[in-house]
Amino acid sequence: MGGVFAPNQRFVDFAIKVIEFHRDSNECVCNLYLGHGVDPNKEVAKGNVKILETVRMDGKWVDFYTVGCEKCSDKYKVIERESHHMWWEWAKA
Repeated sequence: MGGVFAPNQRFVDFAIKVIEFHRDSNECVCNLYLGHGVDPNKEVAKGNVKILETVRMDGKWVDFYTVGCEKCSDKYKVIERESHHMWWEWAKA
């Protein structure tokens, strides 16, 4: 499963990781976001997180979000990145 800039296999690998997480872990599912390119706006729409703050560069472009988990209240700094496609880097705040 090739890909020009990143292997498409990463989508299959993440799906397997999610299944294994639900099978093997008692942690909050928000831990799946760490280091992965999940769009925080889509997670808001699903009711999983809330955006607490949006920090913009030059008043226009999103630099990062501060996000809170609706289940466990953990907080994350989510940096919006762009290269071949838009992705988001999640880290515990």
